[in-house]
Amino acid sequence: MITAPLPESDTRVLDVWVAARSAPPVRRTELLLAAAGLDPAGDPALGVVDARLLDFRERAFGPRIDVVVDCPSCRQQLEVAFDVADLRAESPEAESVEMSADDADVRVRFRSPTLADLRAITVAVDLDAARRLLVERCVVDARRGGRRIDADSLPDDILTKIGEAMADADRQADLRLGLRCPECGHAWDSPFDVASFLWIEIDARARRLMADVHTLARAYGWTEAEILELPPARRLAYLELVLG
Repeated sequence: MITAPLPESDTRVLDVWVAARSAPPVRRTELLLAAAGLDPAGDPALGVVDARLLDFRERAFGPRIDVVVDCPSCRQQLEVAFDVADLRAESPEAESVEMSADDADVRVRFRSPTLADLRAITVAVDLDAARRLLVERCVVDARRGGRRIDADSLPDDILTKIGEAMADADRQADLRLGLRCPECGHAWDSPFDVASFLWIEIDARARRLMADVHTLARAYGWTEAEILELPPARRLAYLELVLG
């Protein structure tokens, strides 16, 4: 369905789609971030990345978000609606913040993850390895009994504490939807990946626009630019005439 025009034009959305459609996930995030007005080379904290992508999402698609989620208990599909504002959280500035964790004779200082860390963990063989590598990269200093140790020698329980502290320090980078199934009553937190969701929406809108352009170009001989410049309501009216 064609809706009212938004600040991010159809042409802009198509440009982003063409640039990012063949890119791997992290590179795609970088391209989306650049489109949102933040230079990925500045290595922003992941919460800053999500905040900027939410800004772009609201400009391109409006404030309302509709998602379909499967209940992990009974597999019932839930239709969930909320606003972009519901996903806003406090986040560190472009540079990550440092924190510390103590356990027995182990003391660790670490920072919040950044876009560069996201790039680096793409070499991990699975999700668990990626999580561990991410935490290890963010360790600034680790000591046992006052003596410095390598991050890769930290025990799993310390790494788990670090991961939890990272999430607490940058809530914007660890978005979760609190859900309850109306059928079975099961309650759970469902992760919400802003970049992935935004890309799904951009891909769907771009493909729909390409189909509209194809239909009207064949019918009237108009160029892509001429078609995309039409107000959405007028474009829809022409499509209805062509498609009968």
